[in-house]
Amino acid sequence: TANSIPVATDVMKYAMMLCSATHPDSECATEASKKYVRLGASPRAGQALISAAKVKALMAGRYNVSYNDINELAYPVLRHRMKLTFEAIAERISADEIIKMIVEEVSKKYKKLKVKKRGLLLSLTLQERFS
Repeated sequence: TANSIPVATDVMKYAMMLCSATHPDSECATEASKKYVRLGASPRAGQALISAAKVKALMAGRYNVSYNDINELAYPVLRHRMKLTFEAIAERISADEIIKMIVEEVSKKYKKLKVKKRGLLLSLTLQERFS
C-alpha cells in the first residue's frame, strides 16, 4: 500500500518547508508569499502532500518519494489551501503562478541549505580525521 512507501528525511523536511513557505509571516516565507498570500496552507497540507506523493511514487512503480513528486503535487494540494491578497487578485495572478514562484524559491533555498549542511559535515569529518 501507499502508506508503506518510505519518505527520506530530507524529502519530508523539504515538503514541510514548502508548506511553511506559503505563510507570509513564516521564517521560510518567500518573496511571493509575502506579497501575494494572506493566509498560508495548514499543517494538513503537508500531510496531504506526503500522502499524495507516496501514491504517485507507487503508481510510477517506485518505492520512494522524490523531490519531483513533491514539486508536481504542490499545485493540486496547495492551490485551494491558500488565501490570496487583494494585490494578487487585482493583478490577476493565479494560485498556480504563486505556487510556481514559491516552489522555485524554496528549491533554491533548500539546495543551498543542503550544500551548506554537507560542507559543514564534511569539514567536521575532516577535522575529526586529522585531529
